[in-house]
Amino acid sequence: SNLTVRLSRGERFAEASDMLQRALRYVPEYVDARVALATLYLDEGRRMEAEEELRRALATAPGHAEGLARLGQALWERDALPEARDLLRRAVKVGSKDASAHMLLGAVLVESGEQDAAQKALQTALWLEPGHAPAAYWLGRSY
Repeated sequence: SNLTVRLSRGERFAEASDMLQRALRYVPEYVDARVALATLYLDEGRRMEAEEELRRALATAPGHAEGLARLGQALWERDALPEARDLLRRAVKVGSKDASAHMLLGAVLVESGEQDAAQKALQTALWLEPGHAPAAYWLGRSY
């Protein structure tokens, strides 16, 4: 929700996390809340908890683009590149207008040595969101 985004940007993680956990107690299948909670966990460096929440979200909604992208990010952060790459490819296929998903895919492809595919993903991220700094950084690394 917008409130949880505002709370997390203000680094009020505990309050945002509390609100999301409360929502999930009432509606456990609320996938967007589960993905938002996992994103908070990723921001706090709690990768294993994030992965658990994301896998639960994707069990309910296997095609949830943001859930796929966040799980891909979590797996990339622990160097599980093949699984991260597969999830991120699914994420950009489902949510083709998400610049961050394209950037994450491009970064994983750079680290996997797939430069041509990485450049395509990163250029797409920059086309979707000109000035996307992480995409520009990874595009530079791809050459």
